Amino acid sequence: MKAKSGATALLGIAVLMGLTYAWAEDTAKPAKPAAAAAKSEKSEKKAAKGRLPPYFAKAGISDVQREKVYSIQGKYKPQIDKLEEELKALRAQEMTEVEGVLTAEQKTRLAELRAEAQKKRDEKKKTAPAESDDDDEKPADTAK
Repeated sequence: MKAKSGATALLGIAVLMGLTYAWAEDTAKPAKPAAAAAKSEKSEKKAAKGRLPPYFAKAGISDVQREKVYSIQGKYKPQIDKLEEELKALRAQEMTEVEGVLTAEQKTRLAELRAEAQKKRDEKKKTAPAESDDDDEKPADTAK
């Protein structure tokens, strides 16, 4: 039982790390002279790409530091992706087992409730503005 809860905790941590990266916004690099921009475009195509964690750009990291962060993220990404898939499968297995406790009538009602909720989400998407102005949901990491 302890091994299972330990694995679940590890998977939870991996998901949180993934969410942190998903919420982070990378900033645009300042404009470079034309000659330097052309030269760096070739090297950037080969360089690792990623997203900076929240507030890293505002902390004033250099281009070298940025590339090191991207490289570290690239090193861990396959492991994190694998753990996220395992966690997704584990959650699906859990939900199947939990739903197995319900009676046929409860399962029918649950399906109705889920359909209603989905319909409300779809309607909200149709009426919601294209971009959210709510800065509290996602931390911005943009340097000006």
